[in-house]
Amino acid sequence: MPPNAEHVTVLRVMIREDFSRTLAERLVNDIQKVLHELDTLPTRVSAKLSATEESEGGVHKKSAMEVQLEITNVWKKFVAEKKKIKNVPEVQSLLAAALGSGTQLFTLTIFIFVLALVSVFYPYNRGALFTTLVVIYALTSGIAGYTASSFYCQLEGTSWVCFHDS
Repeated sequence: MPPNAEHVTVLRVMIREDFSRTLAERLVNDIQKVLHELDTLPTRVSAKLSATEESEGGVHKKSAMEVQLEITNVWKKFVAEKKKIKNVPEVQSLLAAALGSGTQLFTLTIFIFVLALVSVFYPYNRGALFTTLVVIYALTSGIAGYTASSFYCQLEGTSWVCFHDS
């Protein structure tokens, strides 16, 4: 920082490639929540400290360093509690798999309708429709895998299945 701007506080944010408006709104909301908690934190800690000092009987004046240490400890506990609570669902892998399968079935339906519109299926050849369904279902499995893994990654999932060479 320049010598005349030491009083300025800077917040740096790393932005991902798939950063969207929804993620930006979530970031702003999270920053506002944390700022609100920070604004109320010293008041709550000071009130708690004064209540414990008066309940002990004697009036004991703490130094500024002790108060700052107490505030830091309470903030660390607050951050640890927030890390335990996540905004993503517990079954994020199941949600991602369901979204991938839904995308696969939607793509399969679109392909079948397009093929029916261009008159590929004939009323007397019923086996062609079922064969086409099976083939297109197998071909769209890549779409399902890509969609599921992409959504799982957006939910910040970490339980990837890894196969190690033995």
